[in-house]
Amino acid sequence: MLDMQVLQIYRLNINNEHLEKTQNMVNKLYDIISKVMKISPSQINDRTGPENIENWDSFNGLVLVDKLELEFKIKFTLEEIQDVKNISDIKRHLRNHGVKIE
Repeated sequence: MLDMQVLQIYRLNINNEHLEKTQNMVNKLYDIISKVMKISPSQINDRTGPENIENWDSFNGLVLVDKLELEFKIKFTLEEIQDVKNISDIKRHLRNHGVKIE
C-alpha cells in the first residue's frame, strides 16, 4: 500500500515538473514576442498574429524568427516561416523541433 502511495506521489511530481517546464517555455515564447513586437505579454494568445498586432510586419517577423531560433537553439525552414499565421503555428513548429511547449 505504501509503495502505491509513493508511486502516485512520484507520478504527480513528474506531471507537475512537465507542466512547469512547458509553462516556462510558453512564458519564454511570450516574453520574446512581447519584446520584439513591443506589446504586453497579456495581449498574446494562440490566435495572436500579424493580423492583430500592428508591429508585426515583415521585418519584425524576421527579427522574431531570429530570436526564437537563438533562444530555442533550432532552425526554422523557409516553409515553416511562411506557414506562421499566429502563435499557435509557432508553438506547433517549436514542438516539431522538439521544444516542450503546450
